[in-house]
Amino acid sequence: MVPAGRIADIYGRRKMFIYATALQTVSFITAALAPNYTIFMTARIIQGIATAMSMATYPAILVSVYPPSEREKYWNKRCGGLYRIIDGSFVGGLLTQYFGWRSIFYLCMIFSIIILIAATWKIKDEWLRQKEKASILPAP
Repeated sequence: MVPAGRIADIYGRRKMFIYATALQTVSFITAALAPNYTIFMTARIIQGIATAMSMATYPAILVSVYPPSEREKYWNKRCGGLYRIIDGSFVGGLLTQYFGWRSIFYLCMIFSIIILIAATWKIKDEWLRQKEKASILPAP
């Protein structure tokens, strides 16, 4: 997450979030359609990298968009939303039992596509630190 956050600060948080979501979508499709273990595990590794990229940029975008007085309200919505009511292991168990293990990746792919469309449509601004754009390394 740390390198992804730094790269997002240099090249743009919106851009990094959209690239990460697109990479997640591709990894979900690849994992769902994987013909063997090697391709499946490669897709899961890529998914982990993409998730770290998006998790490094989402809070930064939230901080950039909302003033300090409103951040807590939106952060609590994100952390206390529907996923706390519907336990992922319960839903994953139902999907696996009735539709097979690949259905989990298909469902995640659908959510990822929705997030990708919403992010490209709704997030208009690009945030980066102009002073630090020239170099990834800190000044001596």
